Parts: sequence; structure tokens; C-alpha cells
Amino acid sequence: MNEQNQLERYLLGGLSEAERDTLENRLLADGELVEAMAIAEEELLDAYAADELTAERRQAVEAHLLTTPEQRQRLAFASALQAVANAESGGRVIGGAQRFRRWAAPLLAAAAALMLVVGGVLWQDNRQLGERIAGLEAERQELIATQQSLEAQRRADSERSGDHETARKQLEEDLSNANQRLEELTSELELAKRRSPRPPRRASFVLAAALRSATGPRDLAVPAATEVVDLTLEIGSEESYSAYVALLYGPDGRELWSRADLSGKSGEAGTAVTLEVPASAFGNGLHEVLLHGRQGAAEPELLGSYEFSVSGP
Repeated sequence: MNEQNQLERYLLGGLSEAERDTLENRLLADGELVEAMAIAEEELLDAYAADELTAERRQAVEAHLLTTPEQRQRLAFASALQAVANAESGGRVIGGAQRFRRWAAPLLAAAAALMLVVGGVLWQDNRQLGERIAGLEAERQELIATQQSLEAQRRADSERSGDHETARKQLEEDLSNANQRLEELTSELELAKRRSPRPPRRASFVLAAALRSATGPRDLAVPAATEVVDLTLEIGSEESYSAYVALLYGPDGRELWSRADLSGKSGEAGTAVTLEVPASAFGNGLHEVLLHGRQGAAEPELLGSYEFSVSGP
């Protein structure tokens, strides 16, 4: 595996844990390698903006390189460069973009190094937190068993004649200590669980194409704490396409979000496509999703328009 390929696999989550640990140790000690990784990331974003990646690699970029506002801003910049390159003479503009990347590479490398350190710390913290929770739970279960054993022993001793006062007091003390430690462990375990990573808060809705009624488009009430909105678009047709393209428009007609290379899922009501849209993309008011189907290199075919109104709490 050459170095460029290894860096791309690292950025797209394709390395094993052992390979990732080895590469991260090298990155912490090798500034040139960090710079190469920053350039590799920029080239992946450029290729994504130019629609030069396979469906699998596009999904990997979306999953690993477009998860933060900063990364999405860099994609927007790459898309702007690509738009200029399409409008102007290719050689002059592309050369300018390459000069910019060479000028910005040290800054990008420094940012990548910081992300690597922070990401490594968070990953290590999460792993240690998981191990800590497992250890606390095991110790808690052991203490519960000890507590039950002490309770049984105390009941048996109290039933026997001629109890020894010293043994009884020692048993009471052991049971009190076990109860106290159990309370401490329970509190510590609850705190650790609250700190553990949680999945994003989601809200799910099912929409039918061109749905009209006397009261207007369907109103979707999105809770305030929602982070991801799942929109399942029912196509109502048995015909399937190799990929689907969705575009979300806001109340002012401006494109808010889009996604290509989506997959459909067949069911009793026909084929449906599910969109995972960040809740931050929506505003209050009328929205519309246009869904297209695509077969190979043919032009996408419009399959349906989905209108709905979004309202907050």
C-alpha cells in the first residue's frame, strides 16, 4: 500500500485499528506526513465537488470529511473553485487553485495535526470511558452479590442460639461498608453513562409525492432538540433506479440541501427513499423536495415533488 493510498484510507475510515494507531504515531512525529495528509484531504474534497468519486467513496467522504461546519465550509470553497474552473480557462484557473493549496498547505497541516490530536484524545477518552463503565458495572454486580451473601449470613446467625456479639458486630460493619460502596458505585456509574457518547436525536416523517389537501401541504412539527430529520419519500412505483437524487428547497426557493447516489428500498407500498437531513437545514415555512431517479449515465428523471410545511415548538 503506497503512502497516498494509506492516507486516503485513513481519512475515509478504511484502516484497521492497528493500522490507524501506527499511522497516528507517525503523524505526531512527522510534519511532512501531516502536510501530505492535509493535501490528500483537500484533493478528496476537490474530487467530491467535481463529482469525480464513485458512489462508495462519496458516501465515505460524507461520513468522515463532512461532519463539521468547518469541513462543509471547505467543501463550499472547493465547489466555488470548481465552478470558476468550469467557467474560465482550465489551465489558468486550476493552476491558481493548485498554488492556493500549496500556499495553504502548512496551515491545513497544522489544522490537521490539531484535529488528529483532539480526535485521538476523544477516541481514547471514549474507549477508556467504555472500559470504565464496564468495570464499574462488574464491581457493582459483585458488591450486590456480596451484600446478598452478608444479609443471608446475618439472618442465619440471628437464628442460631448463642450468637457471638463480636462476630455479629463485624458482620454488621461489613454489610454497612458494602451498602455504602454500592451507593457510591451506583452514583459513579450513572455519571459515567451520562458522559458516554449518544446517538443524534432524530425525528422521522413519511411523505407521499404531490400530496394535496384542502388544508394545504402537510405540517411537520420538528422538536427543538432534534438534530437529524429522517424524511421517507414514498415513490409509489415498482420501477427502481440505480441511484436517486434529492434536492431540498426552502420557503424562498433557495436550495438548502442536496444528496446524490441515494438508494431506494422496496416495500408493500412500492419503492421509498429515506433522506437524513440535518435539522439545522430547515427553517419555518413551506419546503419542497424534488426527487429524481437515475439509470447509469442517463439524465436524471423527475419522480415527484414533496411539499410540506415545517414548524418549530
